[in-house]
Amino acid sequence: MTAPFFALEPYWERIQQMTPMKRVGNDGELDAALLFLASDASSFMTGASLVIDGGVSCTVGGTDYEPVMFEAMVDVAGEFGKAIGAAY
Repeated sequence: MTAPFFALEPYWERIQQMTPMKRVGNDGELDAALLFLASDASSFMTGASLVIDGGVSCTVGGTDYEPVMFEAMVDVAGEFGKAIGAAY
């Protein structure tokens, strides 16, 4: 579902601008967190978030989305994408 966005140069530029790690996650980078959450080791964890986002949640702002990204959103998400694009 995200492949059309990753194929857009403006999307990659935005990721690089807003992500401290300057990249998206790789296969396997969530494995340890998923195993933790599925195990008894997380039995005392309640009402908390385990954020694994390359530092995106630590940044504020960023650049505006390029129109081509909204066009891809419509292609990927159909009517829902049209509603999101219309909001901007």
